[in-house]
Amino acid sequence: MGNIWKRIVAQLHKPLFAGPPSPRSKRIFARLHRPLFAGPPPRMPATPFGEIRDGAIVRVVGRALADGEPWRTPLGGLEAASVTWRVSEYSDESGRFDLLEDVDFGDVFWLEDDAGQRVRVERQGASVIGRRPLTLNGKPTAEMLAHVEAFFESRSMEAHGHFYGFDLAHIYREFVVPVGALVSVTGAAQLTPGAEGITTDGYRGAPHRVTLVPPSSKSLRIEFEE
Repeated sequence: MGNIWKRIVAQLHKPLFAGPPSPRSKRIFARLHRPLFAGPPPRMPATPFGEIRDGAIVRVVGRALADGEPWRTPLGGLEAASVTWRVSEYSDESGRFDLLEDVDFGDVFWLEDDAGQRVRVERQGASVIGRRPLTLNGKPTAEMLAHVEAFFESRSMEAHGHFYGFDLAHIYREFVVPVGALVSVTGAAQLTPGAEGITTDGYRGAPHRVTLVPPSSKSLRIEFEE
């Protein structure tokens, strides 16, 4: 074999990329081998009610209770600790349904643990994750119509939302936290010593009311656990 052919064979057997890989090629290789769906990030572990500290960001788990009498939801007639009433209206100009009204009933509710201790939750407009809303667009069932009429007869429509009639131009949705549902809430803890209607917690052996509020510039995270 002549020298020319030897050089050709040697070139064919050389590695395509000689030398150690660059940092950039390492990053590209790592991205190519990353799973497409990595799944949700791990959640913060739940904090026992008696270990909550003032100002801490905590996740607590308990059964939902209403602040006072439970709400009866407009569409489903369910006993709720909290419910969001959302109405969309069809717009001829945009050719889509635009949000017309978004009202929370029961912006304050409670979580109760197995020992009977309670934590107060101030939603302040936070959404609830994990269950689809009950939706109506068009003619209701007789049972649903009765629920809506009873709800708005017993509540101040000006203060708690409006009913625009059943037709295809409106979509009604209710997002419900039922009484007794197992719920987790992640937020900032506020401890108020000696407050009325409080729960005794383990903080220095003194009774405190524990309230969860949205962390700075964020919303509460409210999720169903079952």
